[in-house]
Amino acid sequence: MPQLRALTVGDNPAGWQQAGFSVVDDSTTIGSVTITFDERRGPGIASWTLSGLPEDAVDTLDGLGLPTDSAIHPDSVTVLTTDDSIAEPPAVVHVNAVERIDHLVIHAADMAAATSGLAGAGFEARHHRPIPHSEEPAQQVFYWAGDVIVELVGPMPVTWDQRVAASAKADPSTNVDTSTGAGADRTTYDAWFWGLALASSDLDHTVATLGSRTSDPGPAVQPGRHITTIDHKAFGISVPLAVLSPHPSDTANA
Repeated sequence: MPQLRALTVGDNPAGWQQAGFSVVDDSTTIGSVTITFDERRGPGIASWTLSGLPEDAVDTLDGLGLPTDSAIHPDSVTVLTTDDSIAEPPAVVHVNAVERIDHLVIHAADMAAATSGLAGAGFEARHHRPIPHSEEPAQQVFYWAGDVIVELVGPMPVTWDQRVAASAKADPSTNVDTSTGAGADRTTYDAWFWGLALASSDLDHTVATLGSRTSDPGPAVQPGRHITTIDHKAFGISVPLAVLSPHPSDTANA
């Protein structure tokens, strides 16, 4: 099974320190994942490092478009194939009580291409569901990357008739040949890293530590958990961040 080992983020680490993360030598460790900060890579999550994948997965994942600007960052995916040579990072205590990365969110404009690409790299879809109340029909597909969930978010499949209807609604003068598919949008879309959902050992402590730069905690999608969002821009962080309360099973085993 693929294991997420590291992320590279194009931020100044000072913002993450202000948000209560322990940063040493331009990096921080959250659970089993090390995050390295490199402003030269531009804002957002620039790359990921994975272990437990076959060597040919590099081409598959690069072809998927993670990150989007792979021409500038050709080393967008680093694959480590020998798990035995990789030591777990030492545990790091963060002032904000964050303990681990719950899930990494990836957005895709073409879900068929994204799911096919991830499957070709060894990721196994574990669950999928429609996203209720979204403006456009959308769905989520979930994978495991070791102890981190990868959440893929993108549009629901659109039929040709739906595409014709949408085009006509947007521009009644649009002339689409429904018999041949002429006029269809042939643009190739990439997938891209979007944000992180983190898990805290004490969500009330997290909110108290970060104060007004968090939202009021509310029920999460996962039963028995609550969630808050961090005003990441207020800290100079380019990655959207949410923080979840502990999983009920974690609390029961504590």
